[in-house]
Amino acid sequence: MKGYSNAAIAAQLNITTGGVKNHKLRLYERLDITTERELISAVLSHL
Repeated sequence: MKGYSNAAIAAQLNITTGGVKNHKLRLYERLDITTERELISAVLSHL
């Protein structure tokens, strides 16, 4: 939600950029969403 790039997230977590993309895709599948905008909307609706 802070707008970090995949590369910045990967560096912070000490994983590859591909790993970040993979985790995002799996999260999107579980939440039945397709975009980061939908993810943010889902998070904000549960606050």
